[in-house]
Amino acid sequence: MLSREEVLWLYMRRLGLTSGDLSGFAGRKVFQKCTYLLQQKPFDRPFGFGFSLYLYGPYSPDLAAVGFEILQHQTHFGDVTDRFVLTDAAEQNAATFERIFLERKPDPDFLELCATYHFLFSRSFAYLPQTERKKCVVERLEALKPHLRSLIPNAEKVLGAAGMLM
Repeated sequence: MLSREEVLWLYMRRLGLTSGDLSGFAGRKVFQKCTYLLQQKPFDRPFGFGFSLYLYGPYSPDLAAVGFEILQHQTHFGDVTDRFVLTDAAEQNAATFERIFLERKPDPDFLELCATYHFLFSRSFAYLPQTERKKCVVERLEALKPHLRSLIPNAEKVLGAAGMLM
């Protein structure tokens, strides 16, 4: 049976991430944000990583350690991707995720914004009615990430279409 780290790596490889990507900041950010979003509804991948809000959005120190483990054991994780494939259901799940969030190639900033929007919406402002919650999330995002302000409407649209803003 595969470990959660191995299954997670199969997902990441399916989404186009390589072990070399994990050696750079942008690749590690994509790894963190994709994992965060994959753990949320409607994807519900049970990887079990806990996330807190950091400067670049939801971040998991435990997941960061897994990323460095993958870097240190590239041969092993390469063997995993050579010998195993995702189940049909997991493949369909990954394809849906890819269609929603990775239209072109993984955009670290857009993934950061989507993950942060979702985190604020579902955790920080969960006590508010939905319309008021969206307003508060947008205001907080504009304050936290003014350089990504132009992407906020698209992030909201993508998350809403995916059923992630309920």
